[in-house]
Amino acid sequence: MQVGLEIGDEQVVSNPLGLRVAPPRGYEEELLAQEYFTDDVGRVVALQGSRVLEQGNDVLREVAERFGDTRAALHARLALGNSVGRDHKRLVPDDESPVGFTVVQQDGDPDAGRELMRSALLEDPDKAVETFGHIGYKARVERFSDWLAGHDEQIEARESQETLYEALSRHKVKGRGVREDVLEEIRARQEE
Repeated sequence: MQVGLEIGDEQVVSNPLGLRVAPPRGYEEELLAQEYFTDDVGRVVALQGSRVLEQGNDVLREVAERFGDTRAALHARLALGNSVGRDHKRLVPDDESPVGFTVVQQDGDPDAGRELMRSALLEDPDKAVETFGHIGYKARVERFSDWLAGHDEQIEARESQETLYEALSRHKVKGRGVREDVLEEIRARQEE
C-alpha cells in the first residue's frame, strides 16, 4: 500500500507498506468479521472507546470474549476499557433546558476499566507491541499509567512503566532496537 498526495505542482508518494490480512481461522471468525469491519466498530477502535456507539461496543465485547487470543481482541479490550473505566460527559436532549440540551456526568467503573486495559496492554506485552506498534504501544501504556496514577495506583502505574521498558528493550524494528534515549525517557517516567 502506498499513499500519493499532490501538493501544488508536486506529487509526494509514501514508502510502500506491506499489508497482510490473514484468513479467518474458522466459520465463527468469518461471520463475526462481517460485523467487526463496520463504521461503528472502526470509530470505537479509532477513538479508543465510546459510550454511545453501542452496536460497535457489543461487537467488540463479543470479539474480546470469544476470540480473546487475537490481536483484534487486544484492540477491543483497550477500547472497551477506556470507555468503561473513565468518567464521561454526555450532551442529552432536555426540554426543560433553555438551550434544549443538558450535560450529564457519567461515572466510569475504574475496576472494570483497569482490568480490560491491563489485559490489553500488559498481559502479553510482546504481542501488544506487535499489535499497536512500538510508538503506539508506548503512548497507550503511558496514558494507562497516567490513568492509574490519577486513581492513586502509583505502584501499578510504576509496574506498567517497567513492563513497557522491558517490552521495548526486547523489541526490534528492522533488526534495530528501540533508541536508548526513548528507553531512558521511560525509566525517568517510571521513577517519577
